[in-house]
Amino acid sequence: MTSLRISIPLDDAPPSKLHPRSPIQERLESALPNRPSLAELHEAQQKAEALRQAHIDSVKQRGQRAACRAASSSARRRALDEVRAARAIEQAARRDEALAKRTKLLASRATSCAYRVKRAIAVAAATREHARQTQSATKCNLEAKLEAAAARRAEARAEEKQRAPLVPPMWRGTAGPAHAAAPSSQPAPSDGGAPASPDGRSASERLLSEVESEWAAADDDADAQRIQAWMRRPETIETARAWLEEVGCDPRAGRLLLGLVYTAREAARLFCDSSEDKSMAREAKRFHKRLLAALKTGEADDFPEDLRRARRFHAAWLAVDKPKVVGCLVDRSEE
Repeated sequence: MTSLRISIPLDDAPPSKLHPRSPIQERLESALPNRPSLAELHEAQQKAEALRQAHIDSVKQRGQRAACRAASSSARRRALDEVRAARAIEQAARRDEALAKRTKLLASRATSCAYRVKRAIAVAAATREHARQTQSATKCNLEAKLEAAAARRAEARAEEKQRAPLVPPMWRGTAGPAHAAAPSSQPAPSDGGAPASPDGRSASERLLSEVESEWAAADDDADAQRIQAWMRRPETIETARAWLEEVGCDPRAGRLLLGLVYTAREAARLFCDSSEDKSMAREAKRFHKRLLAALKTGEADDFPEDLRRARRFHAAWLAVDKPKVVGCLVDRSEE
């Protein structure tokens, strides 16, 4: 078996006598006219190696930069975590301190409230006791004054009875029974059976005249006192009782009748803006109109019902007004 050996020089040395070109080499060189030379291959190899080395260096640099960034990010993250942890610890400490302060404040407030409640209870009890004692003393004082006034009125009535002649009320103002028996000096009674006055007027005429004259008087304090004195006169009360008996009413309501007349006249001074006072003022004015109508026309069939209505209103108003007056007196006594 034969073998073929071809030797190809590694350099591009031109053929010489020592190394002549073989026919095969010449044939190969003729077939590959553009084959790079060895220097070009060596240069290309060096460039490829430089590019590879540059790529390797670039990769290493990118890796180093990534590692630096990761380390920096990790450091920043650790620092941020430390800051957050410190803030959380500080906030927790503040919350604990605020909770402690709030607990202490609530406890202090609870203690203060308990003290104030105890003190308020004690003050209220003392005030109630003082008010009870003051009210009791005032009530006793008022009762004593009322009893003294009643005693004075009883003494005055007793003295008046001792001084006055023992004659019936219908003969007062005359010379006595003997003078009343004379037909020329005593006027005849009215149609209703009530006795007439010495001047010949009936009880209704006298009462109408006095009520109208007192109603038309000047509206001042002095005149109001004069009207009160007129109401308290025994002659005025007797005239009112005589007329009430004439129309079939209870003669004991004479003072009430005169009081309602005075109330209607002095409503602006006596009453305030409360609902009870307004209702009583309206009823007093209504009663005054009904009284004048009965006195002027002589038709008093419905007057007993008007009197009962006014008496109910007066009783209801008095039940509300009397405690107010007592309370006002108690307040003034405390001041």
